[in-house]
Amino acid sequence: MRSLGALLIVLAIFIAVLFGAAEPLGGVMYELHPPLVSNLQMLIQRWVSPWLWDHVCMPVLAAPAWAVLTIIGILMILIPSLIERWRD
Repeated sequence: MRSLGALLIVLAIFIAVLFGAAEPLGGVMYELHPPLVSNLQMLIQRWVSPWLWDHVCMPVLAAPAWAVLTIIGILMILIPSLIERWRD
């Protein structure tokens, strides 16, 4: 899990350089695969909750892609350490 977190941080740097630091995650996803965002919206609104799409997914998609990936990567690095400390 830690290696995947580190990989996400490297990917965040790559995306910031390639797409620009201000490019939102939704824009990057659209550039890479145009139907992905609309399919994801349909799936979440229909099968999970419209509230989740409006209040969680939309702000995440509007945030800079590098920031979202960096936060997820840091969490993936830190959470296993916190779990190990909690078990001891």
